[in-house]
Amino acid sequence: DLWDRLQLSCTRLGDVARVHFGKQLRDRRKYPDDVVEVTSLHSISRTYRPCYTGSDVRRYHLAWGGRACRNDPSAQRGGCWDPDVQDAKGKLLTRQIGTYPEFALDQAGHQCLNTVFMVLSNDAAFPPEYLLAVLNSRLVRALWLERFYDRRRTFPKIKGTYLKELPVARPPDKDGALWSVFLAIA
Repeated sequence: DLWDRLQLSCTRLGDVARVHFGKQLRDRRKYPDDVVEVTSLHSISRTYRPCYTGSDVRRYHLAWGGRACRNDPSAQRGGCWDPDVQDAKGKLLTRQIGTYPEFALDQAGHQCLNTVFMVLSNDAAFPPEYLLAVLNSRLVRALWLERFYDRRRTFPKIKGTYLKELPVARPPDKDGALWSVFLAIA
């Protein structure tokens, strides 16, 4: 009953943000150079882009793991290859494997492989910092575990269709005192 009331009183994430699966490249056994390890951002050739994988994403924490992916249509096999999404700064990221989603904020604008979901706000009333706080809340985690967790012991999957169903309350008015408090703690 609580979950039904919550979803009735909130907006769906899919109504205020776009949810995209990361880039899927060719078979890495046949094309091992589609993703390479690099020592620094400066050592990446122009045909590659720095990228994140699911292992780089933790709750409120994102750390680039020193990988770069081929940025060439010949390597494209699936997922989102839209540069406006892949290179966006301020997108939220969550792993594709996990008991429940944990989000981090990408301020660098690196690309993402298909072990990551990308969430981009398309409504100015829902800034990424606000979505980050809401989506990482214990309430959303409890809802996910009750409604969307697939109960698999090995490699439980987070699905994009379920991410779009997550409830997001409308943020407080930006001119109000609550918004100032939120920005101070975000």
